[in-house]
Amino acid sequence: MKLFNFNENKFLAIGLMSGTSLDGVDVAIGEYDHGQYRLRFFLTYPYSEDLKVKILKNSSPDTSDVQAICGLNVEIGYIYVEAIKEALKQAKIPLEKIAFISSHGQTVWHNPCQRDGHASSTLQIGDANILSYAFNKPVIYDFRLMDMAAGGSGAPLIPIVDSMLFNSEKENILVTNIGGIANTTFLGKDGSVLAFDTGPGNMLIDGAMRLLFKKPFDDKGRIALDGKVLEELLAKLLSDDYFLLSPPKSTGREVYNEKYLYEAINFGLSISGAQSQDIITTLTEFTAQTIIDQQKRFFPPASKMIVSGGGIKNNYLMKRLQELFSGSVLTSEKLGINSDAKEALGFMILGHLRLLNRPGNVPSVTGAKESVCLGSIVLPPNIK
Repeated sequence: MKLFNFNENKFLAIGLMSGTSLDGVDVAIGEYDHGQYRLRFFLTYPYSEDLKVKILKNSSPDTSDVQAICGLNVEIGYIYVEAIKEALKQAKIPLEKIAFISSHGQTVWHNPCQRDGHASSTLQIGDANILSYAFNKPVIYDFRLMDMAAGGSGAPLIPIVDSMLFNSEKENILVTNIGGIANTTFLGKDGSVLAFDTGPGNMLIDGAMRLLFKKPFDDKGRIALDGKVLEELLAKLLSDDYFLLSPPKSTGREVYNEKYLYEAINFGLSISGAQSQDIITTLTEFTAQTIIDQQKRFFPPASKMIVSGGGIKNNYLMKRLQELFSGSVLTSEKLGINSDAKEALGFMILGHLRLLNRPGNVPSVTGAKESVCLGSIVLPPNIK
């Protein structure tokens, strides 16, 4: 049964992604043409500093407020509207050309393993009804919930997209995305797909840069390159039990939050001779080492790693990945895919799969009992 009147062989659609890094919302306008997906336009619509503070505050059980979360759900929805309008304007693409909108939403809490005795759950905000009303388009959202209902961890969800974009019959390939959290997909030449969150990506680095240097991120990894690794701090960070857990597993700000960061910084600065830049170097080294350690620990050997996400702009991080990985390391840019846009484009693809009633999860990745369709659908308010 067709839910919507659009050409399934060729169309344009929008994918939205706003991650734990809190940079803003990524808007990807993607094109589907007879079985092939490609990016037509991309922008990141930045969050204001005030909004970042509110999201951070309400992503912690210690400081969150139910009324504030309820309000943020609406506020972020309207920010998504403005982001889409700006993308369409810059791309010079009329709204009537867009078939649907697919939104990951802004995660404020993700608890796939009954943390603190609570039911496994996840919450992404950014009201999809606001998007559907503003543009009179079908909106697909809440992608994680059905996988969790089927017994999965609800993440990561991009591996099915990685398989569609990068799979090879000649070699084993790793596809690593370094956003706020880092995750890696293993694509076996035999068609197997495995994936999980390896741990923090840019989240701790960015947080420490805000606290220690009053900057949003370490531009090109310059601060990390100027410091030294604090071995005591690194050892403490690497002792986290998460790295011993077998996949499927996922993590986020519920673990690597402000409290975790404050404790890491205070411990690091208590080390004799430690400087602020050494904290940044150590946190960046932590990200690099956990990505490689987790790959070696849980995946078969691979000859190539394709890296995407904001982490590719950090020269220290990319240098260390190349030194620690036994094969070749290249960015998705080298393969013609905008590294910043990959996840937003991925959710546009997941939205398309939902409209086709095709499964979007990979049970071997999330731990779900079976393959299921992902995402809820808000019908446009005025169907023509």
